Amino acid sequence: MKIIADYHMHTKFSDGLCTIEEMVKVAKEKGLEEIAITDHGFFNKYFPLLRKEIPVVKREIEILQKKYDIKILFGVEANLISRAGDIDIKEEDKEFFDIILLGFHKHTFSKSFNEWLAFFLPNFFCSIFGYTKKRIEINTNAYLNAIKKHKIHTLVHLGEHMKVDLVEIAKSCKKNNIYLEFNNKHKVNYDTIIKELIKSKVTFVLNSDSHNFNTVGDCSNGIRYVLKYNIPKNQIVNVK
Repeated sequence: MKIIADYHMHTKFSDGLCTIEEMVKVAKEKGLEEIAITDHGFFNKYFPLLRKEIPVVKREIEILQKKYDIKILFGVEANLISRAGDIDIKEEDKEFFDIILLGFHKHTFSKSFNEWLAFFLPNFFCSIFGYTKKRIEINTNAYLNAIKKHKIHTLVHLGEHMKVDLVEIAKSCKKNNIYLEFNNKHKVNYDTIIKELIKSKVTFVLNSDSHNFNTVGDCSNGIRYVLKYNIPKNQIVNVK
């Protein structure tokens, strides 16, 4: 099995340790055919991509793509910020990005104080004391709403920091041509549900979530799932 693409990596434009060129150079050396630079969205509290940096990143990617003869997508790891499925990427921002990844992160601002009280805070307490059926339903609907509202490429480390109905979301991903990620940095445990996810016919993507050039293309966590559960290759977007 050969990984041919890595659609989730961070650079110094957010919390990564390396430049875009360092990441691209290693990706090319490892034989990847396609990568995506996906720094954190604008509501990240500590390491967001800044809107003023968008043209800088875009121009650098254009130059590096010619230099290294590898397809480089300009993406962003957006944040789910409300129960209604809002994300921290405005409509006018979307034209600049080739792909949008989406996940729920603890260290982000919510859409409003009300959403912090009704969405972020309850999930924090539930992560400690346990999730109710109602809270899982609210969380699941937040993702389903986001899928309806936005053109999403991949849902990342789904289920981390916020428990959801994974199968229900997988079915929606299948219907809307959205990939479900196996993340190599955030190793969410899908073992108890993986067989149902496979039955949903959702397409998986194996990503590194690399923050350092040393881990570009390292998708060993995803490969483990593929081999252990015999996931059909036609349900994986980035392997040969």
